[in-house]
Amino acid sequence: MTTQPAQPDFYALDDTLPGRLTQSGLIAAFVAAGDLPRAALPTRLAIAAGGVGLVAVLNAYDEEEGDEPAALYDAAQADLSTTWAIIGGVTGIAALAHVAERAAARALDKRGVSYPHSIIGAIAGVGSFVAAEAAHRRAARSEETAQG
Repeated sequence: MTTQPAQPDFYALDDTLPGRLTQSGLIAAFVAAGDLPRAALPTRLAIAAGGVGLVAVLNAYDEEEGDEPAALYDAAQADLSTTWAIIGGVTGIAALAHVAERAAARALDKRGVSYPHSIIGAIAGVGSFVAAEAAHRRAARSEETAQG
């Protein structure tokens, strides 16, 4: 008998340690690409496309029955305004992160750091891994509590 998790998991990349390391590496590489003066945009686009492709492939495998977005749509009754609010919020956060990254890179550059985006990328990668690992462990603990 299988039990359904408290919250459906639509993101297979978070389920394994290699997956969490991969997504943290993609974040670090994306930010570090800012150190490539002539190729930053194409490199970032390639990294983002690779990450989206990886997520698409991994999410193509159905882990548990009944956790598809289509199956849960009627229960959630998602509305269009909520969707656009989420898209707007993510876009705003991304814009603020870009401004903060550029400001931090300029400050590091003024202090003589050769590759400031690489340092910021390493920090972002480690930070994202720590956050993903903490969320995974918290979810595992709550699932153990629910089962036992």
